[in-house]
Parts: sequence; structure tokens; C-alpha cells
Amino acid sequence: MFEESIFAVLYFIHIIENTECGIAILSKYPILDIKEIPLSSVSDYNNWKTRKALGIKVLVNNEMIRIFSVHMGWWDDVDEPFAQQWQKLDAIIREKDDLIFL
Repeated sequence: MFEESIFAVLYFIHIIENTECGIAILSKYPILDIKEIPLSSVSDYNNWKTRKALGIKVLVNNEMIRIFSVHMGWWDDVDEPFAQQWQKLDAIIREKDDLIFL
């Protein structure tokens, strides 16, 4: 059916009312590296305010590319604000000079 293989990574973040929520990345290129990046101060699987980013590294046309799928908090959340989570992610993505897609 597909001419090329599809590589996928899925990470479940937490449970909300007995439903698992998560983030995923699909790639037609082999995934060379996977990173789970905690963004919130809480990391309890059962806490709905747990937020994470999922990052992968792929090689496309001899160029290393990093791709991130994120699940961040609301902008005005008092406990887990978006701005604080963005600062954590921004610090991580600036560590290397690879091409980045969010």
C-alpha cells in the first residue's frame, strides 16, 4: 500500500476521565533519536496538567532535522503557564544548530 515505510512514535501523557491523551510523530524517514521532554513542573501520569514535548531526529537529504510535537498548558494557567513551558522547550531546541520543526 505504501511505497515507503512509515516510522512512528507515540507517547501517552496522562489520563483525563479514563481517557489517555498523548502526542505522536509520524515520519517516512527512519527515526534516529527520540526524546521525551517534560515541560510542566508536574509529571504525574494521572494529573491532567502534565505537559511534555516529543522530539525525534531524522536525516533528510544529508541534513539532520529535529521535529517536535508538543502539548503545552494554557497561556493564563496559574499553576502551569504556557510561557514557562515554552522557556523550557526553547532552551532545549537552541542547544544544537539542526533544522527544527515544531
